Amino acid sequence: MHPRSITYPLTDISQHAHARIIGETKVDVEGLCTLDAPLKNHLTFIRAQSEAALLRAISTLQGAIGFVQEQLLPKDFSPQEGSVLAVQDPYTAFLDTIPLFYEEATTNPGICSSAHVHPTASIDPTASVGPFCIIGAHVTIGARCVVHSRVTLGDRCSIGDSTVLHTGVVVRDYSILGSHCTVHNNSVIGADGFGYLPDRERGLRKVPQVGKVVIGNHVEIGANSCIDRGAIGTTSIGSGTKIDNLVQIGHNAKIGSFCIICGQVGIAGSTIIEDGVVLGGQVGVADHLFICKGARVGGGSSVTENILHPGDYIGYPLMKARDWQRRTVELRRAARRRTASDTPTEGT
Repeated sequence: MHPRSITYPLTDISQHAHARIIGETKVDVEGLCTLDAPLKNHLTFIRAQSEAALLRAISTLQGAIGFVQEQLLPKDFSPQEGSVLAVQDPYTAFLDTIPLFYEEATTNPGICSSAHVHPTASIDPTASVGPFCIIGAHVTIGARCVVHSRVTLGDRCSIGDSTVLHTGVVVRDYSILGSHCTVHNNSVIGADGFGYLPDRERGLRKVPQVGKVVIGNHVEIGANSCIDRGAIGTTSIGSGTKIDNLVQIGHNAKIGSFCIICGQVGIAGSTIIEDGVVLGGQVGVADHLFICKGARVGGGSSVTENILHPGDYIGYPLMKARDWQRRTVELRRAARRRTASDTPTEGT
């Protein structure tokens, strides 16, 4: 997104965000800032758990204008200087104002002269294909798609409407992406899965990977992530799922809708993950497992058995989060007792 050179009266911001102004009203808002680097007449937001914490944060604004949680403010609150904007959810209100100050980069429809497009490819006239792209045979690119520079689309790929592929993305043969998806730089969709069979004569014999990848609508895939094609059949990602950078999804895995998969997660082949699952950073999931709807796995955990009940899990071996916390407390107490027993007493 690119910054806009524009200012807004604070009253316009309050109407846009459905906020109540407390303090000075005749202010022109110049942009956005963070709470730890406040700028005068710029918007920020404050997340606080208590009234005291909120008031401490407000005192550090230094002329910035903070979205604050209405419910935590004292009834007679008035800032010593400047203004605050009282709302139900400060973070959501702040997000809603970002498009006022930043705009999406625009691209002109059409195909760059340096792109190599197979004559059998079908590209909607409203789509944009950037420099040095390679578009294979029988590829379909939908309306308003943006294919940035040096993207490679293998034969018979299908890209849905309004999908954006950033520089360096590779979509291998027969892969299908839905509408309104975003794939960030250098990710690979549809590479061969990791399949080898021990063979006395050949060593490791490669298992042919002849399946495909099917991705739903409104899916976002971070940079340098890899989604392998099915060995036979399909690797699938459900609509609304968000995948962070540096994620590996193995062949024939089935990921449900509205899942959150954080950075450096590795999901081995043929695993089934139902809707709404959250995998924290660096979670490892073994092959042929099942993770039920609504399960959440904490960062750095290792999933080696099926998860059959929703809830929070963490650790290695994996356990319910409350059990892991209890065990951690017990280990710390045991360590303190051991240290105390090893400490020499006076006269010994």
